[in-house]
Amino acid sequence: MPIDALPNSATNPLYIYLHPPTDGKSKFTTGDLVQGKLQVQMLGYHQEITCTLNGFMNCNVIEDGTVQSYSTALFKIHSNKYQVYGIDSTGALGRREFPFQFRFPDTVELPPHPAFLQRSGFECSIGHTPPPSSISNMLHSHSSQIKYYIEATSVRARGNIRGLTVRQNISYIPPTPSTIKDMAGDSLIPQASISGPSHFVHIQTNKLRPESARSDSLLERLKSKRHEVAPSVSFSISAHVPQIAIMGQSLPITLSLEQTHSDLSDGQFPELFLQKICIKLTSKVTVRVPVLATGRDTDFTTSQEHILKDAEFPKNSRLIYDGVMVEELTQGTGDVTVPRIILPGFSSYAINNAWEIQIIICGICAGEKFTRVVCKGPIRVYSGFVRSPVSRDDDHALEGEEIPPTEELPTYEQAIRSS
Repeated sequence: MPIDALPNSATNPLYIYLHPPTDGKSKFTTGDLVQGKLQVQMLGYHQEITCTLNGFMNCNVIEDGTVQSYSTALFKIHSNKYQVYGIDSTGALGRREFPFQFRFPDTVELPPHPAFLQRSGFECSIGHTPPPSSISNMLHSHSSQIKYYIEATSVRARGNIRGLTVRQNISYIPPTPSTIKDMAGDSLIPQASISGPSHFVHIQTNKLRPESARSDSLLERLKSKRHEVAPSVSFSISAHVPQIAIMGQSLPITLSLEQTHSDLSDGQFPELFLQKICIKLTSKVTVRVPVLATGRDTDFTTSQEHILKDAEFPKNSRLIYDGVMVEELTQGTGDVTVPRIILPGFSSYAINNAWEIQIIICGICAGEKFTRVVCKGPIRVYSGFVRSPVSRDDDHALEGEEIPPTEELPTYEQAIRSS
């Protein structure tokens, strides 16, 4: 990755005019056409212009005051060369325009840096889906970035003297696999992933007795029951969540309630009410940095919580029963929706991102309060973007030929700012 590339600017002699993604999307995804035009200033001599679409991953770590950097190219796609001669047919200097077009690839096409050895949890060979563009300054000691960009370079044809290199960054997000769309509502997190026995509840209190509601004085009730053991009930409460979540879509959650023990003679189960619920997604981004001296990796992990729901309710107002939807219990407080502005789960050569969901409820039964983690486990988060279909006509667009000036469309950066 050249270190002397300039940011893209219309004031440069070489300018990348990039069109935004189609269909009003804010980011490119797999299969999208990345297209635009190069605006080249004639400088009085023959220039050759090259244009490439690049994917790039970089990890930096500071050890003993020294910065170590590990870089890996994910792919590099070339367009045709563009020939720009010194002056136009009238002998005047000016700008010329050349179209370019790339199709965003389905997979990573270049192998990793040799220092990234084979290990579980990370991709180790070509052929996997490109990871989303991101920049992470996780700690003062290390950082990582995944970047995609168009790069154009001018070379003076005579003498092969390199001139100017400019770069236009673009945002990319991987699409949701086509096989996932029909699974989102049906594939549940296995019970084994729900945290241990903490979702079992045992309630023992005289308030479970029917006569506890009588108007007798407290002293009279204590005298009549002083030799009796208070009745008890036990039950388990857990939450069922899809294993797959789609960014920007609601997350259906069902509560399961099962009575395991009761001292009540009538066999009735006491009413159970929800007082508070907290639902959060946690992203865990892990960056691995090779340590050449030991042949092992040093991992840096950072976590970020996203609260989907944190609501409290009036006493005895939200009745819990077996099979109730959380959406019904929390009516009036908004849907449980996965945020749009997050990174989906992914894995690549040096960086991966895994998601976990946790649901905590506070309830009340026979006047006794309890708090339980009713679900905790891994969940796969996808972008919701759909891979763009391939059109043969699109792939036959001309490249490398000069085009006449056209009406100016919004640039990529203008479109992103207005979205």
